Formats: sequence, C-alpha cells, structure tokens
Amino acid sequence: MRAPRRRRPRKRELRAPPATVDLDRLADRVRYVGSPEHKNAPSFAGPPRLRADASCCPREMTADPERINEWLRQAIRAGAVGAPWEGKFPRYVWYKYGAIVLEGRLVNRETGEYKGYPLGRENGPPASRSCMPFRFETEWIAADGVRGRELAATWASLRIDVDGETVTRVVDERARTVRDHVHVPLYVLAEWLVTNWWFLFHEVENPAQEGDPSFARRHALGASREGYAFPNLQVAPAGARTRLAWTSDRLEWANVEFLSEGETWIESGEFRDRCSEFVDLVVRRLAALNVEGTLLQEEWAAIRTAGADESKFCRVAAGLGRDPYAVDDAERASLLRLENLFSGAVLEDAVAILDADHLDADLAAIASALEAGKADSLSLERLRSLRTPI
Repeated sequence: MRAPRRRRPRKRELRAPPATVDLDRLADRVRYVGSPEHKNAPSFAGPPRLRADASCCPREMTADPERINEWLRQAIRAGAVGAPWEGKFPRYVWYKYGAIVLEGRLVNRETGEYKGYPLGRENGPPASRSCMPFRFETEWIAADGVRGRELAATWASLRIDVDGETVTRVVDERARTVRDHVHVPLYVLAEWLVTNWWFLFHEVENPAQEGDPSFARRHALGASREGYAFPNLQVAPAGARTRLAWTSDRLEWANVEFLSEGETWIESGEFRDRCSEFVDLVVRRLAALNVEGTLLQEEWAAIRTAGADESKFCRVAAGLGRDPYAVDDAERASLLRLENLFSGAVLEDAVAILDADHLDADLAAIASALEAGKADSLSLERLRSLRTPI
C-alpha cells in the first residue's frame, strides 16, 4: 500500500491562507460581478436568466452591488475563505447576512472577480454555518455639522449582527421607519473598545460587581454612549468563550428605540478578531483624513506593540478590575508581587478570586502559607481559605 503523491487541501473548508498572502491587500483587489443565472429580476449583472436548479439571490441584495463588494472584502479580511486557491485568490468566500450564509465563488482567477449565492443550511460547508457570528457592517457617510475632527471623520452607518440577530435594529420615530443601522461616529465605539480592551477579554463576571457602575462602563457599551445612539451591548468574557447580551432600549433624547434583545455565547478569539478589524478600519480612516494624535490611535499602538511581559501584566491588572495604564506605583508593585507568587493556571485562578481592594493583605497571607512549599501546589480552595476576613 502506498499513499498517493498528490496532496491538496479539502475543498470548501474554512482554512488559513498561504503564509505569503496578505488578506487586507487581497481584499482591495477583489470585485463582485454577480451572475444572471442567480437572478430573477433585472440587476447590475444584466437581464435575469435564473436557471431552474440554481439558487436565487434575494432581490434586496441585488440593488446595491457596492454593498455586496464590501461584504466580500470584509469576509476576506476576516479570513472566511476556502480552498482551493486559484492563482492568487481563494475559490470560496463566506459571509453571514442575518440568518443567511452567502457563498462567493471565484469566476475570474486573473482579475479576482466573484459571483455569489445563498446557501441552504443543509449544503453549506460546516465552517460556513458559523462564520462571522459577530460582525460590524459600516458605511462612511457625510458628516455635515458634526464637530470634532475625529467624530466627523468617522461618521458612518453602523450595523451590528450577533448570531443572525441585528442588535442595531431601531424604530426611527422622526422618520417613522424601522432600520437595521444607526448613524454614529465610529470613533466613539472604537475608543471604547481599546480603552477597555484588556477588561473585555480578561475581566470575568463576579457577583460582587453586580450593580457596580465602573464595571458597567467597562463592559456595557450603553454606559458610554457619549450622546449617540449606540445599542446596550454587554460583553462578559469567560476564558475561551464570551457572553454577549443586548436589551431593547428607548432613547428619548435620540427619538429612537432599539428593538432587539438577546443573549449568546461566541468564541472569544472570534470576538477579538472582529473588534481588531473594526478598530483597524477606524484608525485607517483617521490616517486617510490626516487626523492624528487621538487617544484611540495612541492606545491602539500601545496594545499592538505590547510585548509578552507587558501583555501579561495588563491581563492580570484587568482581571482584577484595574486599568493597566492607570495604576499607581503601589498598585503596580502589588500586581508584580502577585505575578512573582504564581504562574500559569494558578495565577489565573488567583486573579479570578482575589479582591483587588485588599490585594496586599491577601498576598501577605498567601506568601506566609507558601513559605514551606511552591506556589503551584496551592489549590483554588486553599487560596480561598487564605483570604483575610474583612
């Protein structure tokens, strides 16, 4: 018996691109051209020629090819691509629109042109059914009368989808319409994400923090709206998974009402990737319009360039509810001492149960108990028993 010499990736599976491929640059080169065989009405692709056994594109998706172009580019930047690679382009690209999974199929390997069609639940590749369970959809719009360079530069329509639910669906009382997006400066959302970055991924929920307004500011977008109609989206990390929850909410001062409410769990890595892409989008917009020196740009640069030791410090600080960039010298010393006492999983356990307001007392009690043994030999229950009564 001999294995075949031919080797190839499995077809229509979500796979990482070749090491030499820059997805951001690749996304700028692709174009959606459509195909009449999937249309039942006139469109930019030409007269309809729907085939008897071809899936039909929803009509609302055929009226705005530029929007579909942006979906195609977003999906590629997110890595929602599948083998085989033909020339410099992936044959398949997947994008989730509400509850519908759309598949893009390469039709010109020289120019990077794609057609697209909806997939049924039964014939979509397994990876595509959950691709992009969390996504931002944006479109830059004119910002007449908006003050603040960073606000005007990033004025846009914003749609947020979570697991097929549109979090930003609102009743616009002025226009008497229902729409799936809000008009806001994306800078505000991007700055909230980066200034709370370490909290959003490393500060787990704690019953003691229920009702704490500072915890809400770190984890609930609705607590930091800055006068704009952002949804009340709450983020609660729990290791490899993150809980997202959102509630209906009427904003009388904005004359809009958010209609959607729900809760779901998604992969923390997926959430982090989508947030990173969103922040990068806003930072690129600022640079393109020569807006410099903002808190967003400075904070994002610090996060992006943090080394392993600095990142570890930031994770520990955030896990205890302390802003790693705003701790005083005494808090910094206590955090470094905690890191010296523990490592690995025990450090994570300690961060989850220690009280940051009484950290020095807790550490003193733990250090005494460790004199005869190693830090890693302490169990989580033993750590709890060493807490100094307050």
